[in-house]
Parts: sequence; C-alpha cells; structure tokens
Amino acid sequence: MSGLTGKELKGEGKTTSRKARKSGRALGTATPSGSELLHRVFNQDDFAYRSETEGTPPQTPPISYEDDEYIMSGQITPAEGLMTPDDREAASGSDMGTWDPKKLVQELQDKKTNRSETREMLLEHYNKTMRSSYHEDMETLNTSELIDAFLRGANSSTNANERSLSLQAYSLTICTANLSQSDMASRQTLKQILADDSNEECKVQALYALTCTIVYYGAGEDDIVEWLDFIVETIQSNGDSIGVTGKDGVITALFECWGFAATFANIWYHADSAMDAFVEKLDSPDVDTQTSAAECIAYIFEASREHEQEEGEPFELPYDPIRVASRITDLSKGSSKSKSKQGRKDLRGGLRSVITSLEKGVGPYYSTAQSLSTNKEQGYRYKLRKRHPASSMGYVALVETWDTYLRIAMLKKIFGGGMEKQLEQENPMVKECLEGLDWSFVTKTDSRVGQQGGYNDVDDY
Repeated sequence: MSGLTGKELKGEGKTTSRKARKSGRALGTATPSGSELLHRVFNQDDFAYRSETEGTPPQTPPISYEDDEYIMSGQITPAEGLMTPDDREAASGSDMGTWDPKKLVQELQDKKTNRSETREMLLEHYNKTMRSSYHEDMETLNTSELIDAFLRGANSSTNANERSLSLQAYSLTICTANLSQSDMASRQTLKQILADDSNEECKVQALYALTCTIVYYGAGEDDIVEWLDFIVETIQSNGDSIGVTGKDGVITALFECWGFAATFANIWYHADSAMDAFVEKLDSPDVDTQTSAAECIAYIFEASREHEQEEGEPFELPYDPIRVASRITDLSKGSSKSKSKQGRKDLRGGLRSVITSLEKGVGPYYSTAQSLSTNKEQGYRYKLRKRHPASSMGYVALVETWDTYLRIAMLKKIFGGGMEKQLEQENPMVKECLEGLDWSFVTKTDSRVGQQGGYNDVDDY
C-alpha cells in the first residue's frame, strides 16, 4: 500500500456509470461504447467492438493473400493483408449497411443525452463513409431531415469542430443525393453562418457548401453570376465584408469557389472586374493566395479564347497575358522562401503552369520540354486516374483545360481522397461535372494506376 499514491488508488478499479456509457459521455471512437453507438445508428459491426464484447482480444488471422502481385496491384496494401475482408471493410468505413437517416438525426438532435464529442464521432463516421464510397440509396432517401439536422448543427453548436463537420456532412449529402431545387431557407442559413461564424475553418466550409448549393441547386445561371460577384467583392475587401480581414485560408477558399462556380456560367460581362481583383492579389504575401489567384486568371484568359472562337471576339480585358505572365514570373522568384522544400516545388510547378498557359495559350500543366522519342513537346502532364473496380487495370484522362482543372480542385475539397471511389462508382454529380474528359483504358503495366491509385498527379512537370 505504501507504494501507491492516492491518485493511483482512486484510479484503480474506477468504473463508469451505466448512464454515462449509454449516453456516450465516456466513450471514444475505439471504446465498446463508441462502437455500440455506431452500430445502433448505422447498423454496422465494428471489429474492436466485436472482439471486446466476445471477451477475446483481436486475433491476427493468417495471411490469406499470398500472391504478391495481388497485394502490389493496389487492391490492398501489405498491411491490409493481415486483416480479413470484413475487418478491412469495417476499418475503412466504406459500408453504411442498412441504416435509417432518422436514427442519425435523432442522435444528433439528442443533445441532452449525447455530448458534443459523441455528435462529432457520428459526423466523422458519416463523412468518412460518404467520401469513401458512393451510395445509390442516397438518391432515393428523403434526405431533408438530414440536411436540416446538419444545418442546425452548423448554425447552433458551440463547438467549432462540430460546426465544421456538420457543414462537411451537408456538402457531401447535397453532392450525393438527388435533391429538388434547394430552398432559400437553407441558403440563407449558410449565408448567415458565413457572416457570423468566427472560426476560419467553418467559414471555409460554409463557402464550399454555399458554392455547391448555388451551382447544383440554385435557380440558374443568374444565381451563379450573383454569387461570383459577391465573391469578387469579398476578395476586393480583403475579406472584411465577411469578417475575415487578412485570413489567408478564407481568401484562398474564395478563389477556389469562384473558379469552380465560374465554369458553370458565362462570365463575359464580369471578367474585367474579376481580373482587377485577382491581379491585385498577386501581390499577396501568402503563396497559396498567389497561386489560386493566378489559376483563376489563367481560366479567365482561357474563357476569353473560347469566347473568341465561338463569337469572333475575346473578352474586353485591359490586361495582356504576356505581361501578366512576366509579372507572375517575377513574383514567384521571391515568394517561396518560407515554404518547405515540397511546398516550394509545388508552388513553382503551379505558377510555372500558369505562366506557360498565359504565354502559349494552353491549359494547365503543359510541358514544353522535348520528348526524346518524338522530338515534340511533351504536352499536357496533369492526369486524372481511376481504377477498374474489379482489377488493377484502370483508365487515364488528360486534363487539358482550366475549367476541368478547377472543377477537380473543388471536388477534391468535398470528397478528399474518396474522389477516386466516386469516379469508379459513377456518382452522377461527379460524372456530370467531369463529362468532358476523354478516358483511355490502360493495363496493369502502367503501375501508377494499380499501385498508387491516385486520382490526379503531374508526371515530371
């Protein structure tokens, strides 16, 4: 007894009340209580929960995948080879099982029983699942209650992380479900969140949510153009109009949202004012803001070239693309000192892509380097890849226009690393968004498709 402190004695044999276990107040995502809650809401067994309720520690099953080619194909990683198929499925969160949205709504709204940490766990699981796999059931479900619950959480929670997760859940839902035209109440709530929330990440997520809502469920192109004008005015005010003066992350998100929404509208009458705001932001000390502004500038010049081909005249822009390219070149030389080595590489690649685009009138990531085999320019190097669901083979598409590039950039913000699955399983919204791509079938000899499984990368640009 003399070797034990009072604190240790108190901790020894400490129990958790039945009420606390039921409410989830004492739970973490790896505890039996947490798994029980996920099972109750999503009807999905959790590997850790099964092991603990059975009273046995998790056992490592023998490796049943002895074919190295199968492992290295990218269908599973060597680490996953130590798990059974059921365990991998549970760990990835890729199967929602049989579930009722009302159960999730009920748990999210039961704030008397479930604390913020519990609601965060539910939202994280929902978001992870929605990103990792496209669920056709979402198109037939009545998701109005889900959307209302997410918006209420985003608008009323005192926890910033819960508000951010709620906004992400909202965006994932509207980008997956087959909804009718968005009601003005939802948009008004999102605008209120954008104006009032003091958290930078919440403002960023509110921008993404508003942009997807207006593009996919707005009243038409007039709505999109009005939103584009609002974004430009906000950039011109350096974020002051939404209370984020000098917040570089929000300013960068504004450019991302403008770039995405602009690809769905005719910006003929609005390009000049946008260019004024974007060129001014090239002087920003933040390199991400510089790069995002430069990419939007490249898109405006691309849209001008297309307008000239179709209508016989370009946009009326008081800027020469060659001079803008020269300015970006000068700025890029001294703007990367504070970045990491990888950051500097990405920055140089991004700005060089814009410079080449403005100088040669081409799309993103066009390489002028000579190919040794053909003695011609290597051309476009930015590729979108998707694997064949049943094999290590897959498809590759070159991204040759800024409008496609900017759409991909926004889809990555919404779906993250799960965008590959959305492509493979043909999420209708993602498929429609990228319908202009020309896919080519490749065999498993192109190991980058099988092993890396990436949905985009630039080859040696």
